Amino acid sequence: QVTEEASPDRQTPMIVGDRNARLSFVDEELLAQLKDQRKTSLDGTMASRKPKSNFLETIDTFHLAMYQAFELALSEKYFLPSDWKTNRVRGQSASDLYENLRQIPELVSLQNTMKGNFAAALQDETQQAIIAYLNTDPIEMDKRRKDFGAAYLSEPAYLAKAASLLGSDHYLYEKILSKQYYFEGLMFRLAAERDQQVALFDSAFAKVQLALQYDDQAAYIYNEIGLIKWRKDNSSDALLFFDTAMAKTPTWLLPPSNKMVFYMRNRQFEKADSMGQIVLSIDSNYYQAYDVLAQNFDLRKQTSKAKEMYHKALEINPNFLISNNNLGAMYFDEKDYDKARFYFEKSIEIDSSYIRGYKNMSDIYSATFKRDSALLQYEKIIALDSSALIPYVDLAYLQMYADQFQKAKTTLESLHSKFPNHMEYHFGLACWNALQGNSNAAIIELGKAIDKGIKLQRVRDDADLDSIKNSAGYIDLMEK
Repeated sequence: QVTEEASPDRQTPMIVGDRNARLSFVDEELLAQLKDQRKTSLDGTMASRKPKSNFLETIDTFHLAMYQAFELALSEKYFLPSDWKTNRVRGQSASDLYENLRQIPELVSLQNTMKGNFAAALQDETQQAIIAYLNTDPIEMDKRRKDFGAAYLSEPAYLAKAASLLGSDHYLYEKILSKQYYFEGLMFRLAAERDQQVALFDSAFAKVQLALQYDDQAAYIYNEIGLIKWRKDNSSDALLFFDTAMAKTPTWLLPPSNKMVFYMRNRQFEKADSMGQIVLSIDSNYYQAYDVLAQNFDLRKQTSKAKEMYHKALEINPNFLISNNNLGAMYFDEKDYDKARFYFEKSIEIDSSYIRGYKNMSDIYSATFKRDSALLQYEKIIALDSSALIPYVDLAYLQMYADQFQKAKTTLESLHSKFPNHMEYHFGLACWNALQGNSNAAIIELGKAIDKGIKLQRVRDDADLDSIKNSAGYIDLMEK
């Protein structure tokens, strides 16, 4: 059951599976210590947290209205002044009201109740998010994949407030701080992926390291460190952290799934296959695993097996967006544009804000020489999310290839206004100049892009720069 200090109402979770199966080992000595800490930190009134109605009847009308406004603010999740929006009254956040209520002598007996309710409400969203993550809940995964964690923007501040309310002597204090730093790190990592800002991975790593200092038993923290190390520089150290997460929570699907994808992307195909079987042994209906196995076969040019796995994933979940997208991509590569279009349109039908779906449709229009329709797809993408970097980059290149160089320059300037001096802006200008024969300007911009972090292999492989690759300036730049 959820402890009384963690939620105003006691809850009993549903148990699915073998009730006698061992989920973990318990250190009895450590458990006894935690129980002692809990006992000493809890107030005697915690068992009856909700105030007695007869006590409320003794409070004067003004203070009663303030207390009821506090409870309303909690129920509406108007926790902090920063949560204000147009339909809310400034100064009526739970934080504002609590600070006023705690100064009133007549309400001193309610203070622990108010503090406990407030702290519990502040933690609720993050706790539910973590539980959903550990259950590999598709909705929770979408918050990270599609929305880049926008739903979590307020959570670090909520957790910091909860920690300050309970105080450093409370037995949950360090756990709450750990979650605060975890979510701060998560937001940095998702921002690094969204905006392709490599430096943000360092900020993410620093935060989750702090999270680990306060809670070294949380599997999701080790998994997050693995993701950061992987996404930043493809470090095999990531595998060690995934292994630790697996050891701490053996039935959690994500760490072995991450290992499977890591092996696949590093072309260790047999290891990816083996890890896929481990994942499916935990849950044979985990359709995402079939999707990764399909990609693993596709990379080895085992087309029929890849399609079989994609269809298996879609048999379990016909509305699994990623498999619809990936199967469409296979048909696109085979130049079967009708089938590719079917699956790409299906992905947009599943999620009308799925940006990659519109990009894929743009690729189909480009391949079938419908350039205006291709450009229109990118206008839809930017209308959906004008804060994302990649659509501006892709649109600029598409405009260059359509000989719309002035429009491409305008798009690059829009990118620059949102992401000042980003490496993609300078690299785009290098290509823009190279395609028009402006070698000196291209090399200057290319130097800036390299200084900002563009990988040299990408420079060597990019055909848009072919016109300058034999120049002395280019050769000198690459040697440096």
